[in-house]
Amino acid sequence: HHPENYGYTPKHNITAAYEARFTHSFNTQNPATDLQHQFLDAYMTHFPSTPVYIGEYHRVGASQADDLGMILSLAEQNPIFLGISFFQYQVAYWKAGTERDFGMFGLGSVSLAAMDYFGTTYQIYCLEPQSDAVPGMVMPSALANVYGGPDVNYSALCVRRPEAVALNGSGYSEILAQHSVPQMAGFVERLIHRMGATVSPGAEGSLHSLAQVFVDNGSFEDLASEVASRPSWIDFDAHANCVADRGVPPSTVQQAVDQVCSQATSFSCEDIPEQCAGNIYRSADYVFSRYYKEMGATKPLVDCSFQGAAVYASSEVYGRWTGSSQCVDGGVMVPILQETSTTLGPNTEQATTGAATATTVATATSTT
Repeated sequence: HHPENYGYTPKHNITAAYEARFTHSFNTQNPATDLQHQFLDAYMTHFPSTPVYIGEYHRVGASQADDLGMILSLAEQNPIFLGISFFQYQVAYWKAGTERDFGMFGLGSVSLAAMDYFGTTYQIYCLEPQSDAVPGMVMPSALANVYGGPDVNYSALCVRRPEAVALNGSGYSEILAQHSVPQMAGFVERLIHRMGATVSPGAEGSLHSLAQVFVDNGSFEDLASEVASRPSWIDFDAHANCVADRGVPPSTVQQAVDQVCSQATSFSCEDIPEQCAGNIYRSADYVFSRYYKEMGATKPLVDCSFQGAAVYASSEVYGRWTGSSQCVDGGVMVPILQETSTTLGPNTEQATTGAATATTVATATSTT
């Protein structure tokens, strides 16, 4: 408490730093009516210049519109009180008892996607809003009203999303059954991307017009044919390639690579460059893109699959993946730099500091 008694003179004013830089916080589920007289009055006396906020706040069993409305009003009236962080987004299913009462969203019964995690597949379930204390009200809507933000479209929460369904007739039927133009537009755009193309800038209206047509009538085959006809509002990438799908487990990609390598005739998988061979996805980029060309393939949805391990992607997409642009058919390898040494005598060797030589300067054996 008295460093001068020990011959030490402080170099910094920690108290000043604390007062100027710190913000206090605490958690509570007390009602908003308690905050002013039970906390703020005394706090402002002892910490008149130190801001404070509630890091976890949720009065379980209360009308969230009323309770949160009051606590936000207190934040406006007391400049030192910064507000709250509402607790919490999703029900904490790993907890028990009343600890599960705080989430404003629970999990529904519809699986929107699956996720591989170290060899175990987990289902990703949709969200369902939890009820508020006010009959007919759900918590997310109450929060949206208090904060002045848009409400949630709950009808779309537990339906299969365009990016989660299979990109075939079955997936098309799932989206069609929703009778939703935005959902169909998402499916159509995903199909366009799967064909190595993108929607032209400013052509979203054309995308939604096509989606409207297929919400009313049509089939997946008709939709694929329409996209393949290359309408003017779709930009097809001349450098699109058949590459490894980064969302597929490495073991699946490896199996597909092994199969293709056993069938390829225009190249040998023993010749995969070091830059690609060190990673199964880049190895697959090398193999899939060349075999796709070897087959003379023209139907990306059918010919660029390889047991579900591949995807036909534009250069904009695979260009974001490290090394992919080098390993695909038509890519150019970047030289590998290695240190060299100079031998001075039979028993003496001096390393050449900073010297490097390019051991591999490889270019693709074919161009697109």
